[in-house]
Parts: sequence; structure tokens; C-alpha cells
Amino acid sequence: MKLTREWMETWFDEFNRIYFKGELPKPYLYVSHARKRLGCLGYKCDRKHPKKGPSDFRLGLSNYYILTEWDCQNILLHEMIHLFVASKQLKDTSAHGQLFRSIQQQLNQNCGWDIKISIRTEGLSISPQYQQDRRYLVLAIVTTDDRHFLSVVNPNYLDGINRQLARARHISSYAFYSTTDPYFIQFPQVRTPRGRLVDAETFQKKIAQLRSEGLFDSQIEV
Repeated sequence: MKLTREWMETWFDEFNRIYFKGELPKPYLYVSHARKRLGCLGYKCDRKHPKKGPSDFRLGLSNYYILTEWDCQNILLHEMIHLFVASKQLKDTSAHGQLFRSIQQQLNQNCGWDIKISIRTEGLSISPQYQQDRRYLVLAIVTTDDRHFLSVVNPNYLDGINRQLARARHISSYAFYSTTDPYFIQFPQVRTPRGRLVDAETFQKKIAQLRSEGLFDSQIEV
């Protein structure tokens, strides 16, 4: 579905009326592009006057992944539980503690929802708008014990990673490549020399493909 602020407004008001007796304060609702958090609730706290409680609530849902309306509704409800706990200044054992889970369980069992504590983004399909012409800086590493790693590097940390790799004794070779290959969509951008372990066959196929693009930055045999 296409996630919009108008959609969020409609369902927030509806859920607030049905499940929270209309007592939730209306937060600023927005659509985000977050990759790791499908929903987010933020607010301000006055440290000088803590008894005033939190204010300026902001509730966002991410449109980075392709989700159904059912998925988005459950994520919205998840954040509304957080809003209920925070706005009422209720104490809980943790961010998703006993109070949160009791409300979650009530909505799931009595109202037919499927609110989850967390959702893994790995395996979710990325929205087409974020797949077009996306370029990745790929790091390929072979260790001295013949293990093969691939990762996507945050370009701002390239120089530091390069220096660390040059000093590493357990690395036999490494290389940086630039590519638009969608294979790397689900790879997180790393800031340190680490990667995803892959088998030698997959590694060699990917390296051959990356080299065929003619866009690799450096290759070093240690």
C-alpha cells in the first residue's frame, strides 16, 4: 500500500477512539524512510520540570519497505501503545515491558490484531522508489584461513577502513567495488572492516560480476 500522512491521520483517530477512549494526545504524524525501524515514537522531556511529563510527540512510520495495510495498522498500534504509556507517565519494566505486553496481548487476543514486539527487516521487499539507481560501495575480503566476506561500506568511513585493513594480519586480500547490483540491498552500511560470510562460489561469481562493470576502486594483495 502507499503509506501517507492522511492514512495515518485517519487510522490514528479511529484507533484512538476505539481502543484508547480518545485519550491519546495527537502527535505529529509523518512518513519516514527508515531502513531499520518500521515505526518510531519521539517526544521531548523538560528536565527542569519533570512533573510536566513528555510533550511534542512525533509518531512516524517507514515507507522504505513494501507492506500491506494490515502490517502498517499493526505497526501504528504498536507505536500508539508506546504513546499511551508515555503520555500517561506510566511506569513499565522496560521499553517493551510488562505493561506494554499486557496491552499488546489484549489487542491481539481480544481485537484480532497481530502487534509484534519487533519485526526483522531482512527479507522484506524494498519499495521501488528506493531501488532505482542506488549505488553501493562494496568491500570484498578474503582471510588467511580462506574465508570470504562481502559488505557494503559507508563511503564516509572508507579511508579509515582502508587503513585498518592494510594493518590486519589475518587478511590475505581485499578490494573495494562500486555497483548498483540489487543483491546488496539488504546489506547494512558498515563503518568498520566487517562483512557477511559467503561461500567461495558465491564470492567468486560476485567478484567477476563487479569487475565486469569496470568500476572497482582498489585491490590489494597482502
